[in-house]
Amino acid sequence: MELRQLRYFVATVDHGSISRAAVALHVAQPALSHQIQLLEQDLDALLLHRTRQGVQSTEAGKKFYAHAQAILKQVLDAKTSVGQTNGQLSGTVALGIPQSVSTALALPLLKAVHATYPDVTLQLTEELTGNLIEPLRSGRLNLAILFDDGQLDGFNVVR
Repeated sequence: MELRQLRYFVATVDHGSISRAAVALHVAQPALSHQIQLLEQDLDALLLHRTRQGVQSTEAGKKFYAHAQAILKQVLDAKTSVGQTNGQLSGTVALGIPQSVSTALALPLLKAVHATYPDVTLQLTEELTGNLIEPLRSGRLNLAILFDDGQLDGFNVVR
């Protein structure tokens, strides 16, 4: 299993099509398709249902997608960490925010982070609180603003 294969798989799922993912990744479609097939062989599981309209994740593909996203994020975090030699904070922080408060919080938060930490990119994900918990647990989000609906056990909570 290679990081390239993880990137190709995630992009294919995100774009819903091997051909659209190939364009986005600047890779030949047959090469991308071949790498996904190798990944499926390595995992001994079918990850995608291929149709004329595009692709859909199988149950195995849905499970693997979450892991692939988390792995790719950890690799990016590791690269960023190693590259911080000047003491200046930099990198990408994935923040989950409930849709109900994003209109009021998102823009001021983005502006404040940019003003205070110009080398930090804040990647916002807007969802319902319940839909932010799993990405936070799996590491696809670094932190989240959540309403306490009783499912926050195991998290470091600041109130």
